[in-house]
Amino acid sequence: MHDWLHLAPVAVDLPDPLHTIVPYAPSILAATDASKSGVGGFWLNVTGHSTTNCLWCQQFPAAIQERLITLTNPTGTLTSSDLELAAIITGAQLTASHYGGQHPNIAIATDNTPAMAWVSKGSTTSTVAPAFLLHHLAQLR
Repeated sequence: MHDWLHLAPVAVDLPDPLHTIVPYAPSILAATDASKSGVGGFWLNVTGHSTTNCLWCQQFPAAIQERLITLTNPTGTLTSSDLELAAIITGAQLTASHYGGQHPNIAIATDNTPAMAWVSKGSTTSTVAPAFLLHHLAQLR
């Protein structure tokens, strides 16, 4: 708390312009979510140049569902955060493939803190599912 009290007066004097954090406004607003049964999401084109919007969902194969760590399956190998990361990357892939080589700036909302942290950092300390998925995300950029 003392650190925040010390930083508060300085932060007001040295603001970061928004364009240094987000270079330009997103042209696509999206949200994704995942559960044991599958992934889904939507995207909205907010540029006004197109009315193309999309709602998507996909069921996970039984092999994926059976690997999820749950109270009844404590020896599983996938976490709910792994599935949420898969949802974010699937949403980004679908959007990128729809918009071709235009490279839209996409703002994706998620309700999963670990998945968002992995995407923001572009890395993870894990060598399993998150690392594999982030490798695919890097290929989209």
